[in-house]
Amino acid sequence: MNVSDRLRDHSVTKTSTATVILQVAAGHRLSTDSTVDHHLPGPIQELDQDGRRISVR
Repeated sequence: MNVSDRLRDHSVTKTSTATVILQVAAGHRLSTDSTVDHHLPGPIQELDQDGRRISVR
């Protein structure tokens, strides 16, 4: 590899994040139907987003 080479990691992180969310949901510690606002009210509001309309799913 060279310094100028680029790697695309965002596709890998999406898969990893989805896997962890499904594992946590399987352990009944998270519902995929719950809203993001329920779990992260502060960061979502700071971004001027309505977390009540965004589900974990």
